[in-house]
Amino acid sequence: MASSKVTRLHPNGINGEALTTCHYVNTDNVTYGSAHEKGQTLLLSADERFCVGVWECTPCCEEIPAWPGDEFCQVLEGSVAISCEGQTQVFNAGDSFTLRKGAAVTWQMTSHFKKYFVLYS
Repeated sequence: MASSKVTRLHPNGINGEALTTCHYVNTDNVTYGSAHEKGQTLLLSADERFCVGVWECTPCCEEIPAWPGDEFCQVLEGSVAISCEGQTQVFNAGDSFTLRKGAAVTWQMTSHFKKYFVLYS
């Protein structure tokens, strides 16, 4: 994680540190595909409730019963179809979207996907 007071975000990792294997996807909730994830935390608040990072994943579909926090996402690569309350929206590279804490969502990635995220839990 960056130690500077001001950090330029980079989708492939900051300060020469590459994205590393992470485990945000709950494999019990995956309905197809195999989630191979990498990410990097770019900023974490002292109370660990506010987090900024970059995350990427191979194609998969995860049904999430309760989203873990309020989140802003900016799609860097690929696309994702988010289904919630009977509606599906597709977000592509360059798009941004938000998710509300507690939302039951299906997160479907049909190709490699990468995002910046800002999460408050």
